[in-house]
Amino acid sequence: MRLFLKRFAILLCLTALFASAVDFLYSRRVQQAARPSIEGWYNLMYGKFDANCIVMGSSRAKNHIVPEVLDSALNTSYYNLGMSGTRIEQQLAAYDLYRLRHRKPDTILFCVDVFTLIPSSRIADRTQYFPFFWDRAFRKKLFPIIHPTFSERFIPLYRYYSGELTGLLTRYPKNLKKGYFPIDDPWIAPQIDSVPFDINGHLQALFEQFLDKTERERTQMVLILPPLYYEKARRIRDLDRMLGYYTDIGKKYHIPLLNYYFSEVARDSSLFADPNHLNEQGAMVFSDTLARDLKRLRGDLQPSN
Repeated sequence: MRLFLKRFAILLCLTALFASAVDFLYSRRVQQAARPSIEGWYNLMYGKFDANCIVMGSSRAKNHIVPEVLDSALNTSYYNLGMSGTRIEQQLAAYDLYRLRHRKPDTILFCVDVFTLIPSSRIADRTQYFPFFWDRAFRKKLFPIIHPTFSERFIPLYRYYSGELTGLLTRYPKNLKKGYFPIDDPWIAPQIDSVPFDINGHLQALFEQFLDKTERERTQMVLILPPLYYEKARRIRDLDRMLGYYTDIGKKYHIPLLNYYFSEVARDSSLFADPNHLNEQGAMVFSDTLARDLKRLRGDLQPSN
């Protein structure tokens, strides 16, 4: 009996080692499959690029701001760290992971909106995080936010068992352009519901701690309210409170705020894929407008001596 238990334990250990090796290799393979959300994490953690300015935020950053347009107009080098389906917790974690492998940016364009400081009841697109569970820094920064289950953390391959095991390996074209992801879907006029604005105390503290940090590091910040379709912006409950909060934060930290909620871009439905996101043409038009406004601010954006 003792010999049987010993052999069984050895077999169990070998099986676990084999499964872990398969998990590691499979995760590496999924990282290379280049689904846009996974490609974004892979690039910011392992990508070899040199940018002195970055864009942060959710999909309103990722899909709205074209770094190449800013580079050409401002003679600089931008990279877009926007993360679709994220709140500020994931965005700040992404920045910390970026800083582990890249130099401090001179300028950060931080896209904020009605959703920034509202906690989400669920983690959108959980599978985008699965391929990076083997990275220690990733685990340290993201696990307290995405809260993987015990089984997802410790049972090899279990987290991939969701009906998408093979789908995750689908080869996608590398569509990210310096982190920007274009949307070429045509406008479909949906029913536009009202959106509440609220401030979660924990997320507010994280946001303002980040602004404190960038101020100490003398990183130039610009807060941006990227365009929503104007009918969507009109339906934000407590819109004045939201605008007042971001205006006050800008004054407190001496950060300019650029508000595009009711700009010309926001009123043209042909520039949108849906009420929350610009299409590719809209992103180009908006990025050109943003570049002109940043030029206007450029005298205030020079690093302090």
